[in-house]
Amino acid sequence: MTPRVLFICTGNICRSPMAEGYLRAMVEQGKVEVGSAGLGAGDGLPPSRNSVLVMREEGIDISSIRSRYFTAEMASEATHIFGMSSHHVTTIRDYFPEAKKKTFTLREWVSAGLDVDVPDPIGGSQDEYRFARNLIKEAIPSVLQFILNHGSNGLK
Repeated sequence: MTPRVLFICTGNICRSPMAEGYLRAMVEQGKVEVGSAGLGAGDGLPPSRNSVLVMREEGIDISSIRSRYFTAEMASEATHIFGMSSHHVTTIRDYFPEAKKKTFTLREWVSAGLDVDVPDPIGGSQDEYRFARNLIKEAIPSVLQFILNHGSNGLK
């Protein structure tokens, strides 16, 4: 079974689209299904201008991603769910207990017990977006390794 990965933030217009873009850029098409959604998202919004700009600096185009509200169906279908903050993870685990074993904080493998949250850059400067982008970029190789090592078995 192909792993189905979801990145979750609040509005699905900054952090989670950047994470989606990075993972898509790293994996061979068809090896991993990648998406993103938000716990407070409106459907169909484009990524924020600064998210698009700072990802273009990395050679990754996320402009076609559209926001989606995180649903029970998404929670059920995903094999791996990565929240941008511990608050996102707690909320997912509280509202979707069946997703508890497959929901993680994006940076928990690279932070060694330190702050695992990726701060929300919404409304901030491009430097704040770059800071969030760099935290996400640093985490994605560990996330990919985890996904490939654990596949979709035994997480549900």
